Order: sequence, then structure tokens, then C-alpha cells
Amino acid sequence: MKRFFTLSLFSLFMFFLSHGAAFSAEPETDLVFAEKCDKEDVHECPYLTSSDESRVALPKNYVKGEQFSVLIVVHNGGQKNIVTVRSWLQYNAQELKALEIEDQQSDFPLASPDGNEIDAELGQVKIGRGVAGGGLNLENLVVAEVKFEVVASGTSLSEISFINFQKEVLGDTGVFILNTSTYQPENILEKGPKKLIVSLNGGTGSESDNTDDLPPNGDGSSTPPLDNAGGNDDALLNGLPRPEDLRIQANAEGVNLVWKMSDGDAVKGYYVYYSTTTGFYIHRKDAGKTNHFEFRDLTLNKVYYFSVTAYDANGRESDYSDEVFAKVGVPGTESHPYKFAENEKKPDDKATIPPYKTGTGDQLDKSGPAESIAVSFAVLGMFFILYSFFRMRLFSLFS
Repeated sequence: MKRFFTLSLFSLFMFFLSHGAAFSAEPETDLVFAEKCDKEDVHECPYLTSSDESRVALPKNYVKGEQFSVLIVVHNGGQKNIVTVRSWLQYNAQELKALEIEDQQSDFPLASPDGNEIDAELGQVKIGRGVAGGGLNLENLVVAEVKFEVVASGTSLSEISFINFQKEVLGDTGVFILNTSTYQPENILEKGPKKLIVSLNGGTGSESDNTDDLPPNGDGSSTPPLDNAGGNDDALLNGLPRPEDLRIQANAEGVNLVWKMSDGDAVKGYYVYYSTTTGFYIHRKDAGKTNHFEFRDLTLNKVYYFSVTAYDANGRESDYSDEVFAKVGVPGTESHPYKFAENEKKPDDKATIPPYKTGTGDQLDKSGPAESIAVSFAVLGMFFILYSFFRMRLFSLFS
């Protein structure tokens, strides 16, 4: 009987150990490639998969002059609230040419300041997308579509890879949530995403191909001139132009921001986003329809990063402006400073700022997810304390 009891306890322990490990393992988040398909909804385009741990491949071969499109997709297995995605790509500019970044079907409505840009000379596609508010928790989230053209022949394989993946710091490849303890971005990618293999002019692209045979610089054939294939600097999001010429000035009490007023009647005001982490904004102020905002309540001697969006009467927003930063309370630390003599503009200053009215940091703080989460936790904590108190009180009365 004792032996049976011991074996039963051991079996029960092993059951909970094995199932506990299974229950505790969270579904993995990944940044993947999908081939653009003919489905009207790009979410229905299947991922490119492979048993290889480091790469996937497009299913067909391409020759010089052909074009193809790939989708960058977040597989959000744990359905966490994702607020920012950075997916910088590197490709061989002597073999491929990035033509366009298409974001009309992106699930992330806002481009980060350094996002949606093609550097044809370096062979880089810089994609940064985000969302204002509490984040997106769908299982599959489309980041952007990238169109390429084959510009060289005679090579067998070419690759497109994500660059600068950093788990612990803000790298150029990552899927970020808001850490509710530190209110800082947290990369939930555990490892670097797989690279994409493109078969050119007869290459097979199969899993048996050896990527060590990749020629470093194509076949030496002539390459068409690389023009300035920029992103969508001139594009409008929600019919609104992104604010331009954002400038910053630090003073003893805080910082001042100025920017160029957008043309058109659709713009009803501007949101000022800010954070202590570049490209990741968790606070927002409503500046109204003005081209100036002043902060006096930020932590002194700390570096803050700022960006501005325009909004219309329906609350729709433009893309982010370029980012600026400064150490609060320390003049001379500005990334993009402005200086004006009294009633005078410097003629060589790119920012033609008209007389402005002042907005202050005392205006309503329409913050990002950080404040909402903090308030929720505070309420839950108070509820738990009261519940524990009354439970102990009732226990003492009836004991």
C-alpha cells in the first residue's frame, strides 16, 4: 500500500511537471515573410515556411527585369499588445532594387520617424510602424509590403535579411510591447527572424541550396543606375501631410518645440508625442492648432525624444514627423536647435516659423498606454487590499 501511494504521488508529480511546462510555455512571436498573393485581403497570403532554422525561400525563379513583392508580417502567437515594429531589411543592391514600400494595408497606421525609407545606395529598406493607444493584439499583423526588381542576372541566389536584431536594446529589428513595470519598450522577439532567399536566373532556392555559395557582389555585370528611390515622403496618411521642420530648444525649465504649420484646412491640430526612448512614444499632448509647444514638467537632465503628428476633425492622424531630442534643462544638447533674435528670423534657418501662440505642459495629457495601464493596476491593487482586509475581518469574527 505504501509503495502504491509513493508511485501514485510520483506519477501525479510527473503529470503536473510535464503539463505545467506545457502550460507555462508562451506561444512564440515572430517576424516573417509572406509572398504577396492575389487575395484581396493580404492577411490571407500564407507565410513562407521552411524546416531550415535560418531562412525561407520564394517558390519561383526570377530573371532580370522581373518584379516581386513580399509582405512583412508579425505572427503574434501570444496575442500581446504590440505598439511598435521595426523591420529594417538588407539586400544586395547589385542584384536587387527596392522600388516601393506599400503601407496602405498595414495594420499599424503610423510610420515612425525613421520608417518608410529606402536607401538604394546601401541596399536597405527601413520600415518602422506603430500605433497610438493600447497596441494591437491580433494573431497576424501586416507591417508593410515591399516591392523589388531583379537588376542583375547570372547569379544563383540572393538574400533579403533583417538587420541589427537586439534582444535587450532597441535595435533595428524588433516587435515591441510596453513593459508595464518600467514603461519602456520591450522586444518580444526571442531570436532574429529568418532571412529570405530569392532565386535569380535559374537558381532553385530549395532547402538543399548552400548559401555559402552566394557571390558577394553579383557577377560583375553592369547595373542600372540607382536613382533616389525614396519611401513615401510625399504621401499623405488619412489625407494629412506629416508635420515638417520640427525643431527643439532646451532652457533652464524644460524644452520648447516648434514646427512648420501644414497647408490645408483638413488639419485641425497637432499631437506632440514624447518618451525617453527613441522611436517609441508612450505620452501624448494635444497642442491644438498651433506650431509651438512648451514642456515645463519633464525630468531635468534627462534626454527626451519628440515627434509630432497632425490630426483632423475626426481624430485621424498623419505620419510622425522627424524625431528631435534634447537633454531637458541643458541648452546646447538639442539635436535640431532653433534660435531667433527678438522679432527676427535667421534667413539661413530652414524652419520658417510664423509668430506662435503658446501651448503649455499643463494642457490635458492624452497619454499613450502607459498611464491607462498604471491607473488600472492602481485600482486593482486597491481592490485587492480592501478584499484582503474584509476577508480577515470576517474570519476573526466567526473564528
